[in-house]
Amino acid sequence: MKRADFRLAFGDNWGHYPTSDMDMILFDPNLNQNDDGAHLNSPEVATVLSPTPGTWYVLIDGFDIPAGSDTFALRVTLDGKLVK
Repeated sequence: MKRADFRLAFGDNWGHYPTSDMDMILFDPNLNQNDDGAHLNSPEVATVLSPTPGTWYVLIDGFDIPAGSDTFALRVTLDGKLVK
């Protein structure tokens, strides 16, 4: 596998006020942390080139949710193919 793309979209994004801040933190099979998806972006996006084979973990951190709750969608593609 050459590439894994992770995308976290959420409802109360920059097009909504008040805006939520959700962070996406990745952990590879060796539990190494990747914070590429933990910024003020909406959606949060992280690309991993030559990902380590095995089970990856995604921590979705509702860092600041002014409304008290929000909806989100996580999309993962491996070499351009959607993971279900």
